Amino acid sequence: MKTDEAIRDALADLPKDLSETFSRILHKSEQSGQSGKFYQTRILQLVFAASRPLTADELRDALSVIPGDTNWTPSRLLNDVYSALACCGCLLTVDEEESTVRFVHHSVKQYLLSGFNNINNTTFTAEKAQRTIADIVVTYLGYGVFGTELMRTKVPQVMIQSAPSSVIRATMASSSTIPTLAMKLLKSRKQPDFDIGKTLAEARKAFQPGSVEEFRFYSYAKAYWLNHIFYVSGQDITIFNLSIKLIKTRVLEVNMAAKDYWMHWNWAAQNGNETIVELLLETGKVDVDSKGQSGRTPLWWAAKNGHEAVVKLLLETGKVDVDSKDQRGRTLLWWAAENGHEAVVKLLQQYSHLP
Repeated sequence: MKTDEAIRDALADLPKDLSETFSRILHKSEQSGQSGKFYQTRILQLVFAASRPLTADELRDALSVIPGDTNWTPSRLLNDVYSALACCGCLLTVDEEESTVRFVHHSVKQYLLSGFNNINNTTFTAEKAQRTIADIVVTYLGYGVFGTELMRTKVPQVMIQSAPSSVIRATMASSSTIPTLAMKLLKSRKQPDFDIGKTLAEARKAFQPGSVEEFRFYSYAKAYWLNHIFYVSGQDITIFNLSIKLIKTRVLEVNMAAKDYWMHWNWAAQNGNETIVELLLETGKVDVDSKGQSGRTPLWWAAKNGHEAVVKLLLETGKVDVDSKDQRGRTLLWWAAENGHEAVVKLLQQYSHLP
């Protein structure tokens, strides 16, 4: 600055607090066009809601997902994920050893939840962030590429002496230069007892698209899908159908009691996710009457919020205490009546043992 006046103006324009500092950083960083706005919001949501810190490569993979579209399109992948991370300014940091992306300080999370609005005046909320990553995980695991490429393949024993040229050509049909070279080598047949089965399998694998390493987000999605599925977009029929398919195909991975998912379980009941609640009940692996720290159960949440279908599902299990009371002695019937949920009141009365 070349003048005293310019210095005074700059000092007068300094941020008054940490929140204003963060706000200026984000609004300045998102002024790089429409794509900048999109990536800033999406990245903040993913970093905020992830069950563990995501690596830069995992973020790159996740950012390519269009929720509901299960067609894997490599051309959607960012050429440079770090340029996208720059949309969040200096509020993100990348660990040099693990390449994981984190908020530079826990106060950034607090700021986002305090009412941050982007240029489009869209408010950042934990619920929206959870829904975003849930829809991405469910869609990602719905990619058709995971159906066969990730299965274990039994490698047959193929002795070089008995391997017809036609078989080898068929095995290596996905390439041109390599099989030609291989055929020249095999013609000599100097080692008739040499097993080439493993060699051919490895060579074929090298030319197949969709190897596990190519899908960097897969290990995260596979490990944490159950953490996120409770937050999927219930109003989006495509996402909902993908969620149903995911639960049915991975039912053996559901272990609610051991992993203490009561918070997510309560949330699903609280928000009336009838289909997911029903499917999880069918697994027989959920603690139907699990209680949070406040003593509130999934039935309490569903009754209080008037989700008749979920209330009915829970009551029909016969494993819930319909007459339970909260810390102030108020019953489920009291809460349903207080909030004007007449249909829920009638349901509870049918199962209640109170006089």
